[in-house]
Amino acid sequence: MYILSRYINGEGLPDGYRFDVGRVFSLSLSHNVLPMIYEEALYSAENVSAYKKQNLMLSGMQIKKNYAFSKLYSELEKSGFGIIILKGPVCASAYPEPDIRLSSDFDLLVSEDKKQGLHDFLISRGYTCGGETYYSNSDGLYLEVKTSLGEGINKIKNASDKIFEGYEKRTVFIGEYRTLSFNDNLIYIIIHAFKHFVGSGFGIRQLADIMLFAEKYKEKIDFDYVFETLKYMNADLFAYNVFNAAEIVFGRDFSFIMEKSNGAELFYDDFISDLLEAGVFGKSSEDRLHSASIVNDAVEKNGKRSLMSAVFPSYSAMKTKYKILKYLPILLPLAWIFRLIEYFFRSLSDKKHISPARSVKIADERIELMKKMGIIKK
Repeated sequence: MYILSRYINGEGLPDGYRFDVGRVFSLSLSHNVLPMIYEEALYSAENVSAYKKQNLMLSGMQIKKNYAFSKLYSELEKSGFGIIILKGPVCASAYPEPDIRLSSDFDLLVSEDKKQGLHDFLISRGYTCGGETYYSNSDGLYLEVKTSLGEGINKIKNASDKIFEGYEKRTVFIGEYRTLSFNDNLIYIIIHAFKHFVGSGFGIRQLADIMLFAEKYKEKIDFDYVFETLKYMNADLFAYNVFNAAEIVFGRDFSFIMEKSNGAELFYDDFISDLLEAGVFGKSSEDRLHSASIVNDAVEKNGKRSLMSAVFPSYSAMKTKYKILKYLPILLPLAWIFRLIEYFFRSLSDKKHISPARSVKIADERIELMKKMGIIKK
């Protein structure tokens, strides 16, 4: 976190600064920030050259994807689809070097009536469709097409569907991309992080995304409106913890935000520990990913944890992994069986070290954190 903060603040590392290169770079891969860590550590740490090839590959791929996406977006604009861009390029615009803010996919928001036309357009250009995801072999682009801003478990999705009503009339351009208004954008990236936090967790890059966007566009954001909206979604205490962590980790001044918290209880140690263990989107381990079903179920039922939810996750959770369920929901029982078989054999693998007991332990610890933060009412 210290090295990343020095990079983002443009300060450089102190002369003679030493750190465990292997450990730091392993964490940076888990959190999808390796190019930024590499740039900062290049001239002040030994053995960094061992990561040169990996850094060049990740940075090069991102630059290539960004260029390809820019070209694709120009075509989409000319074709009149009214595409709205979410997260990736919008968040990257606030970074010192946007091209090395890694992004695995690009999110497109399109109206329901133009979804089929967009599908035909992408297929005609060689994209392979997998539900809401499109992939191009030629340039490595992954696209996720959405027709709604609501996401996550029902409690979060239903609330977010309501608060974004009329977003089409409030769009702005950030750089070359049409996107949500500055208020809607900040709310969206916070809620997106909140969704992951409630599931298996979110990482340091998402923390930096929120912090940098809020800071760069603070003159255009109505923070009173933002936090009134987040309070409606029961995500305001989560957001205050995000900005408190950003102040401590990155040395930024968010007093103009924190003064709105009215002395809300903050949980920096627990919050940052969970964040670091999570990795990007909570994908640091299979056990953590499997714990998400239990945590989501507990949040949905306000703390009533059920182990059955880990064995038989909801349809909304299963369709994310098994895309065929979006078209054939009747196959849910078969997907449960397949998931159990897959989990059993992977748990036997020395390579994966999957443990149902660890998944439950992680879930229990995270449920306690949800209770502390008011996401689950005591």
